[in-house]
Amino acid sequence: MSCSPCRSTIQYSKKQRAEIAKRDDVKLVFIAEERTVDDSEAYKKYVAEWLADEETVCVTNADFTRLQELFRFGGIPHST
Repeated sequence: MSCSPCRSTIQYSKKQRAEIAKRDDVKLVFIAEERTVDDSEAYKKYVAEWLADEETVCVTNADFTRLQELFRFGGIPHST
């Protein structure tokens, strides 16, 4: 919730993601570290506005580190 580049990218790409979501061969998943409190009102409001019909997942710091290792990225936002 506090990452300006993440929020900017999510907001800027909303129309593009809607087009991508129409495809059967692509699944967009938004991953947040556990420091994002997924049951906070601010998080719920943001997801409802910008990620309403998309899958969002909060993962532990350990799982996030493992994802970084598997997909070789150093920071967020990151697109592959």
